[in-house]
Amino acid sequence: MLLTLTTLDGKVTTRTLKLADSPGEQRFHVAVSAVVGARLTVVSSFGAGQDRKVAVAEVEFFRRP
Repeated sequence: MLLTLTTLDGKVTTRTLKLADSPGEQRFHVAVSAVVGARLTVVSSFGAGQDRKVAVAEVEFFRRP
């Protein structure tokens, strides 16, 4: 999965996140300040096809205090 973050001043930061093929929580630490936009792009998946789609159940972002 590709994470693309855009900051208030227009700077774009991109990180590749490798997801484990297992259920449950997966955490990734990416520290970027003043983020105003986030985009997640599924780059590849196993078993997807015409009759099988990829689904992301939940995404949660945390900000620094």
